[in-house]
Amino acid sequence: MSEMQRTMIESIADVIEIAYEWRKKYKGHGFPKTWYRGQAEDLPLYSGVYRGKYLQRAEEEHPDIVNNDGSPDMMRRLISLEYSMTAGFMRRAAPFFTSDMTPVEKYFIAQHHGFPTRLLDWTGNPLVALYFACSGEINKDGCLYVVEPSHIIRPINEDWCHSYLEQPQHSEDFRKEFKRLLEVYPHDVVSTDHPYVQFTVQHITKPSPTVTSDEVPLYNAYMHFASVLPVSPSMRFGRVMQQSARFTLDMPFVEQYYDKNGKRYFDNVVTKYYIASTDKRRIIEELETVEISEGTVYYDLDSLSRSFKKIYNI
Repeated sequence: MSEMQRTMIESIADVIEIAYEWRKKYKGHGFPKTWYRGQAEDLPLYSGVYRGKYLQRAEEEHPDIVNNDGSPDMMRRLISLEYSMTAGFMRRAAPFFTSDMTPVEKYFIAQHHGFPTRLLDWTGNPLVALYFACSGEINKDGCLYVVEPSHIIRPINEDWCHSYLEQPQHSEDFRKEFKRLLEVYPHDVVSTDHPYVQFTVQHITKPSPTVTSDEVPLYNAYMHFASVLPVSPSMRFGRVMQQSARFTLDMPFVEQYYDKNGKRYFDNVVTKYYIASTDKRRIIEELETVEISEGTVYYDLDSLSRSFKKIYNI
């Protein structure tokens, strides 16, 4: 996209106007439908486990995992690295979790503290997204992404699913699970309690990467419904609350629905706005006037301390 075609953001007023236009588009449809994400530069919208260094490490750790034809099986290499890293992190982080936290809650908290997961951060607050677009890499143009979250979900052909379900080679266990997953296939934002979210986190955080014979029908069924899920977390504390956090979650097996360029379905439904690098510092100052800053966005003692030192020029 050329500079002439870019829609540029020059102030917080521009973002409020953008948000207002999106809100008018979905007025009367209940809860606000628009999600925002800010990045210090325009990079692919990949969750942590799909970024270059993580994929490189998966290749280095598991060169022996290959397909029947001897080619690299990147999905299994990736998941094997996920198992070992996530299990190790959860063991070491146990003192920071409460005894009543579920695996899903722990996984979402890990994301907010920088651990690589299948989650990608979004927000319902456009000014928080603008903060992230302007902070970090100050010498590159930032990007603000906007999406209607239900558009993220990959459409499925329900007629094909029903005909597939009737094919004689399927076991009764497979039919039962396939039918259940079809019935709950999401068409809008889901909560952290949704079975697809639960399956994804359990798949990554289970004690062993081995799939037992009893689990094979379950995994085979989920392969047909793998999608990128828009998730509004049920828990509301800390950074999740401060940042009006929303997430997209890459289910295992979603890789099979990427196109030849590595794009997911929702990459084509995201609208981009740009922030010139030369405007970033001024916009950060504008955001501070409405109390959007490191101290309010991250809301921990370290961030709050740095924020106050900046305010008082110390």
